[in-house]
Amino acid sequence: MTRLFHYEAPRGKDLDGLVDPVDMPHAVRAIARPNAKSIHSLAADIMRSLGATRDLYTKAQGSYTLLNAASAWSLARGITDVFLGEVQDMDRNGILESLDFAQRIGANLHLISGYGQTVVHASTINELGGVTLRFTDLPGELRSPGRAPSPASTTSEEDDAVEIPDDDWISYRPAYRSLWPAHFVATADQVYLDAYQQARRSNARTEDDIARLIAGLWDQHGCSSVPATTAVRAVQAGLFRNGLNVRVSMGHLERFLHLKMVNPLKPEHYEALRSYADPWRAAATVLHAQHVPTQDILALRALDVEPDGTIPSSGLTLAAGAHPILAAQRWHQLISGDEDPPLIDRSIVATRAGIRRITQELNLPLVTKWSTPKSDRWQHRNGLKVTPIQ
Repeated sequence: MTRLFHYEAPRGKDLDGLVDPVDMPHAVRAIARPNAKSIHSLAADIMRSLGATRDLYTKAQGSYTLLNAASAWSLARGITDVFLGEVQDMDRNGILESLDFAQRIGANLHLISGYGQTVVHASTINELGGVTLRFTDLPGELRSPGRAPSPASTTSEEDDAVEIPDDDWISYRPAYRSLWPAHFVATADQVYLDAYQQARRSNARTEDDIARLIAGLWDQHGCSSVPATTAVRAVQAGLFRNGLNVRVSMGHLERFLHLKMVNPLKPEHYEALRSYADPWRAAATVLHAQHVPTQDILALRALDVEPDGTIPSSGLTLAAGAHPILAAQRWHQLISGDEDPPLIDRSIVATRAGIRRITQELNLPLVTKWSTPKSDRWQHRNGLKVTPIQ
């Protein structure tokens, strides 16, 4: 249930916590501009607070569309509180619209008036059952904003700094243990042992089965050079114990898996995809990254996606970063569409153009060519050759 709170800012107090980066992932924050009468004038600022900085001012975007998108992203991200500052210039309808927005997403509404201005909306706040609190009752992150936490660093750049042994599977592990620093060895050993055990337990006998096994390991451990090569060598070792001699051409295998099976998107890519105000292109792109055919993407309905962003009926194992994007598109369609609208309400040409546009703008490692390869093309070579051991 949405609750309404009203605060008075101290004399001369800047409300920097409503615009500066702070560690409040479940809050929407914005400051009303002078003479802003309605929440519609804050639509773009609310979207920025949600991390959406792209496509805010396209011809298709009006304030109603942006507020619908803000509602969808808020529901997808589990927003619990909406903080609006300098609301004294809003009229009564602006306060009611702000409360309606908060109720739509199931969040509490916190209104902050300037010093000596709480009387402007006092009667409306009381009529709506709101509570007037002290400024010190606001979260400390808003009253005294500090520096937002820096994102965690990834190891993909470090992977490029080590030499990958050009050894076959028999000598690969001793080679990397003699070449790499201790922390790389420890990580590689974890990948190697897991991949080896999965290969030993698998029933893979054909090239396609082995390619799917390796693709699953790359999705699990990453497809940068260290974990990718380590997983492949461990699979070769495990399958040799199962009676199969597997020869690998790493170049052909890598191209084949990225084209057909492996999702190459990393957490930073999903973070960038969440920067689009209208989530449909991002939603289509994350499904394309999972190698879902465009026709199957367009066949999905909004209600096929659960509120948490999973798609149980598809059998897909989606990356965690894809969940809020798909959830946002689900809510966006349900808010602005029919009872059970399509998840992506675009033509096949427009959908592919949207995927291609995002891939180019964000420099995503995705293939955006949908032509069917000929029988003599390299796409049909998976880089694997399997020989049973007699």
